[in-house]
Amino acid sequence: MGRKIQILVDGRTVRPGMTGVGHYTLALTREAARLAEGWEFHVLTLYPELWGKASAPNLQIHHSRVDYEAHPTGDLWEHLVLPRFAGRIRADLVWGPAFLIPWGLQSFGRVVTIHDLTVFTLPREYPPLFAAYLRQVIRRSCRWADAVLADSSYVAAKLRSLMHPTEKTIEVVPNGVAPEFFDHNAGEEMVGNLPERYILSVGAGSPRKNLNFGAAVVECLRTQHGMPYSYVVVGNCDHLPKNVIGVPPQPLEKLANFYRRADLFLFPSVDEGFGVPVLEAMASGCPVAAAKRGAIPEVAGSAAFLFELEEGAERVAARLAELMRDQARLKELRETGRRRAAEYTWRSAAEKLLKVFERVIRTKHHER
Repeated sequence: MGRKIQILVDGRTVRPGMTGVGHYTLALTREAARLAEGWEFHVLTLYPELWGKASAPNLQIHHSRVDYEAHPTGDLWEHLVLPRFAGRIRADLVWGPAFLIPWGLQSFGRVVTIHDLTVFTLPREYPPLFAAYLRQVIRRSCRWADAVLADSSYVAAKLRSLMHPTEKTIEVVPNGVAPEFFDHNAGEEMVGNLPERYILSVGAGSPRKNLNFGAAVVECLRTQHGMPYSYVVVGNCDHLPKNVIGVPPQPLEKLANFYRRADLFLFPSVDEGFGVPVLEAMASGCPVAAAKRGAIPEVAGSAAFLFELEEGAERVAARLAELMRDQARLKELRETGRRRAAEYTWRSAAEKLLKVFERVIRTKHHER
């Protein structure tokens, strides 16, 4: 019986209050381990307890002492400490699910996931020196990777145009939707005293989420169209616009209830590498209205009401007012949205991921 394939995952983005990248790392690693039963998966993480539930028997969790957000200490750890650990377990492949892999000559294969390129397309969202540093991190990770993964065809195309990785394989491995959002028989436990009628956005904390535009749209619905919706935002509650009800980040099962109770999910983001909240809302049966930017048209397809930000808040509000009065159209959006979200599963994503791993490992073995 031959030696088992050893996969090492940098799991440091799985942390309390984790963002979509952390959920991506957790869900995709677990599903890949379940599918590749003959392989051994090793995860380095600062929070092993977050990996304990429903882990596969071939998934081993190891404690890391360095946080992913500790720049540049955490990045130096990636290049100096992680390769030594990979050597100890005789790793065949190291996967960096969040922009970063060990650089330089290494004996193991390397795969990196690039979720978005806003540090290139929206550099003003970052402090100048940090933006320059992150651009170099992404460039070097793509240079040293044996395969580069992108969440969407949109990000893959941007990578090719901005990075010119002419000799690299760029594979699209989309996100999946957690099963909690499809469970429409779940209870509707809420947090705090929320209004009876509200429009929801998820993912505060970054200017590109464009919540000022969302707040202006909802205000126009109230003042110009007589629709008394409140605007609820789940996410980082710092620096929210006026007249917005902020709710801290929620566990998935509670977040699903926010979607189910909402009259509409509004996603006015300026740029998105994928747009997981759009699919979460669809899976929860909430109609979606989203800006036609980034990967959103690709991900949402015809299952969302799409608008151009250039139309302005008043025009978008007028169109949404028509939509909210059209019960047949809302029902259609709910039904097509559920079907669209069901196309994005972690199993399908893991199958694509494992095919990339297999190809890289096979190539590295042939080079030895």
